Parts: sequence; C-alpha cells; structure tokens
Amino acid sequence: MNDRVRVTWDDLKFGEELPWNVYDQNDKLLLSAGHTISNTETMDNLRQYVLYRNILEREHGKQNKQKTINVFVEIDDYIDRLAAIFEDIECSRARCLEKIERLARNILDICRNEPEATLALLRTENTYPYSLFYAIQQAIMCGMMAIQENMYPDEEIEIVSAALTANVGMQKIQNKLQKQMRLPTEDEQYILDHYPAKSHEMLAKTSVENNHWLNIVRDHKSCLDGRISLDQAGPGTIMLAIANIYTRTLDLAAIDMPWSESEALDKFFADTPFENGHYARLILEIMTVYPPGIFLTLANDETAIVIKRGKYNKKIPSVRSVAGEKGKRYVNPLFRDVSADGYMIHDYAEYDYRSSLNYSRLWDFV
Repeated sequence: MNDRVRVTWDDLKFGEELPWNVYDQNDKLLLSAGHTISNTETMDNLRQYVLYRNILEREHGKQNKQKTINVFVEIDDYIDRLAAIFEDIECSRARCLEKIERLARNILDICRNEPEATLALLRTENTYPYSLFYAIQQAIMCGMMAIQENMYPDEEIEIVSAALTANVGMQKIQNKLQKQMRLPTEDEQYILDHYPAKSHEMLAKTSVENNHWLNIVRDHKSCLDGRISLDQAGPGTIMLAIANIYTRTLDLAAIDMPWSESEALDKFFADTPFENGHYARLILEIMTVYPPGIFLTLANDETAIVIKRGKYNKKIPSVRSVAGEKGKRYVNPLFRDVSADGYMIHDYAEYDYRSSLNYSRLWDFV
C-alpha cells in the first residue's frame, strides 16, 4: 500500500463509525469502514499494530452514497457461483476456498451497502435450487448479525463462509424433498440429522484449515439440541443456529404449512432453546416486526410492501402500496405514510404479489 498515512489514537473514537478502512503495517485489513469501536478490548487489541489508512479510498459515508448494488440482479450471479462452489467441494477441489471467501465478501458488501433490499431478497419468490437459496439466506442473516455486533472483518468472513457451506452435506436431499413436497424417509432423515459432520468432513477434504469456520459448520446444529453449551459454541455458531431456526419458521417455501408472520415469530421463540436470548433478540432487532419485503394490509384496504424498516419507530416502516382495496394492481406503486390515520397498518396481508412485482423498480435501482 503506497498511498497510506498513519492512523493515530486520536483518530479512533469510541462509539463513532470509522470513516475509512484501518490496516496494519503489513497491509492486512483490521477494521472495515463503518465499524464502530464500542469497547476497550478492541482498542487494546489494536495497540499491538502500527495502523494505517489508504488516502485513495473514499470515506465510508461518501462511498456508500456512490456505491449501488442491485441485489435483485446480483443474486443470479451469487447462485451460479455457489453452485460451482458446491460442485468443487463435492470433488474436494481446494480451488474453491478463494471462491467462497470472495462470495462471502460480496454478501457482506450488500448487507452493508443495501441492507433494506438485501433483507427483502430473503423473501423474494424464486426458482433457484432450494439448497442454494437456503445457503444464501443463512449467509445474509449471519452477515447482518456479524455487522451489527461490530466483529472484525476476518471474523465476519469466517462466519459468512461457514453459513454458505454448512448445508453442503445435505444439499441433494434438501433439493429432492423440496421438489417432491414430502416428508423424508428414515434414511433421508438420518442425513438431515447428521449433515453438519458430513459438511465438516467435505470442507476439510478441500483443505479448509480455518478451525473457526469448520467448528461453526460442525457445531451449529448441536448448539440447538443442547449437546453443546453456549459457552462452548461461540458467537458464530450461535448466529448460524439462530439463522437456521429463523429460516425454517419464516421460509415462504416451507413444505409443511404456511405461517402467518405472528405465528412464525411465536414459533421462532418456541424453537429457540437458548436461555440467553441475545442472538434471538439480535435477529429480530435486525428484521423487526415489519421486515422489508413483507406484505401488509393498510387501513384503506390497500396491500403494501415494506420497502424500509422504521428508522426511529420499528412499527412505522416505509411502504409502497401495490394494489387497491379490490386487489387491482397499481401500475406505479404508491408511497404511503403509515403513521397517518388513513394508511395505518391493519395486519399482515393474506396474499402477496411477489411474482408480478419489479423489485428493482420498487427499490429504485432502475
């Protein structure tokens, strides 16, 4: 890094977002732009390094305003790349490691730069192989939680890489069951029950040597059934376990029965066995009760889609009405102020219009 300047301790402020990436003397990224230093432990860890920033990189706020990633277009590329990665893992090809970490960085980018659209992506209707979209869902949720927790960049990448690859040991069964819309046989259930060990074994054969990554893959299911305590599990393992439960209960392509949002939230807490509910609360704080992409009925009987979570009041999201009281679709969705009496939120919508909507237009990418 030739265009670098020293970062002094006076440049690092508690409780404030970093305006630039922070590197050590060997040009290794220590903290990403936007990271908030929230404890003395982080500051103490940094004291072992000589810190630098790159003067050619845009500051965090300016960069975010100029960088636009249409997640509804990018998802096609992510799915194709993950399919190739899964094939590499099945064939024990070590070349997949760089591909996995690059995809993990891309997912963290969309979580940071386009969080509202990225959360909506979790709920879009699609025809992707179930196992691939499931892995992307897990990675997005883990990425959001890792960012919210202000983790180091290396930790974020390890957690998201683990989320992307945790289900590789059961992907074929996942796709088969989803396509046939039936319950698993006894042999298939055995694979579903033991897939973390299989995924761990497959990754180890591709020369994954990162123990943090491997342990998250191996232990996240054991974390759910109590075979591993929270102290043993670690944050990344718990995050993936929580993402696993949230996906199961809110998955709009579930094979068992459709859940209303309120029923799903009740089931989420019922299925979360942790006495310390920090990470369960964390995912709900991120998603909120009205997450982007969910459909609502308003006081005037319109159906609206949530575009953005409420900034100051989580119960007052930004929405756009997509259909009138008789279900007639609007050509141009209308912004509605749900804090106004005439447009207050009445309930979650029974029907949705996912297949007929242009998500890129709704989120102003085009």
